[in-house]
Amino acid sequence: MTAPQTSIRASLQYLAADGGDAVYHASQAGGDAAEHDGQYDHREVEIRNGRGRVFDLDHAGFMLIRHGSAVSDFHDDAALAAIYEAEARDLITRMTGARRVVVFDHTRRAASDGLRRAQTMREPSAVIHNDYTQWSAEKRLRDILPDEADELMMNRFAIINIWRSIAGTVETSPLAFCDSTTLADGDLVEVTVASIVFALIMLAVVTAMRTFGQAYDRLQEVTNATTQRREVDRFLRYALEDALAEPGYFDGSSSEVEWVAPIDRAGSAGGLQHLKLLHDRGSLVLQFAPFDRFAEPGRDPQWDADVAPVALLDELDRIRVSYRSSPEEEWSDSIESDDSGGVVFPWAVRLEIFTNNQAWPPLIVALQQYPLGP
Repeated sequence: MTAPQTSIRASLQYLAADGGDAVYHASQAGGDAAEHDGQYDHREVEIRNGRGRVFDLDHAGFMLIRHGSAVSDFHDDAALAAIYEAEARDLITRMTGARRVVVFDHTRRAASDGLRRAQTMREPSAVIHNDYTQWSAEKRLRDILPDEADELMMNRFAIINIWRSIAGTVETSPLAFCDSTTLADGDLVEVTVASIVFALIMLAVVTAMRTFGQAYDRLQEVTNATTQRREVDRFLRYALEDALAEPGYFDGSSSEVEWVAPIDRAGSAGGLQHLKLLHDRGSLVLQFAPFDRFAEPGRDPQWDADVAPVALLDELDRIRVSYRSSPEEEWSDSIESDDSGGVVFPWAVRLEIFTNNQAWPPLIVALQQYPLGP
């Protein structure tokens, strides 16, 4: 018996470092294959056999296990709904300890074009990719469980794929994974999914666009705005999570919020900073002020003394900030006060942003309750 290979070398397709804006045009089951806009490089890499090695979800981002199924025909949607979804929920619960598992999608893939069209399957992906970003994962949660999303995002949630062969040994287009511990922060690049972009601009196309040139310009504007909003969401999430849970260092209303947090910025603004987020003349503006730990808490900071305010988003209609003092309380437009009239540090903050008469998905941040320290 021939011993299994421990590794092979293969050519894989990566987005080029200077590949420009990348757009993914998703395929449909049984239809044409997916298309990718942008410049890609083929790199020869070593792919190791994962069998016999130990990986886990929290570190590598994937794991390899043996699992039997009572489903005999994976093309039978009724069997998948009646049998396999329950098996999947049980498997994820056992592997992760999750309190709740919701199965929301399944995709069958085949390399054969004839089989793919006959069985309404999709093609294997030929591009190295990660399915979700921080922003798109939250968007997917809101799409699937819109009435529960705010509550669920107060705690950790994960989107997990279960891959298995449904036709014996895989002989073409085998599945390969990248160990997440080998990735650097700059290795992942966000890609716009064309179906989402077109959904956002469809109303504008119907009502306002009359020429191809106008349509292309508008598409570029929406794509850039979407990318900008994702970056703003990411920055504000980290900045608010790290807010100091000290009396006098957190305040806000329905139209602005003020807090103290460590900010990694160039120049003299690094370290602890007073931050104020507000709507100012059509922009979402972040103001900075130096933090003096020896100054009396609650004293008005010297805004813009060292760093000019930054416009995070333009074409802003309005913002709405709300606060939650505990998981049991409802959202409020004001921060709760204690018996002495002081502000109670909130348990969570919700930021709603409205641009061009459109509401973006709310940003909800559970604050980490960091003390100032000695």
